[in-house]
Amino acid sequence: MGLAEVEYLNGILSIIFVFLSIVIGIKIALKYREYRKPIFLLFGSTWILLAEPWYPMAVSFLVALVNDKGLTIEQYLLIGVVLVPLGIFIGVTAATELIFKEQQKIIQIIFAIIGAVFEIFFIYCIFNEPSLIGDINGIVDLELSPIAQLYLLSMAGVILLLGILFSRESLKSDDPEIKLKGKMILIAFITFSIGAVMEATIPLNLANEAQYILMLLISRTILIFSAIAFYCGFYLPKFMKNLFIKEER
Repeated sequence: MGLAEVEYLNGILSIIFVFLSIVIGIKIALKYREYRKPIFLLFGSTWILLAEPWYPMAVSFLVALVNDKGLTIEQYLLIGVVLVPLGIFIGVTAATELIFKEQQKIIQIIFAIIGAVFEIFFIYCIFNEPSLIGDINGIVDLELSPIAQLYLLSMAGVILLLGILFSRESLKSDDPEIKLKGKMILIAFITFSIGAVMEATIPLNLANEAQYILMLLISRTILIFSAIAFYCGFYLPKFMKNLFIKEER
């Protein structure tokens, strides 16, 4: 079968996004060593797991360079969806450490139940009826089923809402640096949600190469930008601090 030219682009962009997300997530998690606050472990792990749906794109591309076929649908789904409910649960836990702390347990229970139901559904489908989750489009991409779309979009909406609420708390601070970090985290959650929605709902048809390339470049650029913004929300670069905080003053 072999890789089409646009799949090279998809694979390379996937590798860039996945690599950035893992490195950024690890760096944020490692801040725990400095501050001894679990929130850094939670947010770092959340970002790594939120990027999971793009892992099989990168892996299938690399495998296809060797065997010209990429991953099987079962392998693709195991890599790309099994840990999504865990990522959502950790994200909810991270956000409720800072907001809605009193309601944290009940929120965790709700999302644990929802996550468990979909985890069972995902695992059943992977080994019995993978098409209920999606079908591989070419070698690198996955066309999600309506059920998988609904779950992922609804969970992305919840994470976005919690991210907005968390950022709002930072934006209330009198410290301009904390306020700027809050803005960057808000931008990260918004852009990630936009990119994820685009990739989950807009058909990327290999038959229409121009449209495929355009939408791929837009959505993946937005996702890469979201990862960088998330990093800046925890590790505010000096040049950004000097530029924007001076302007605010």
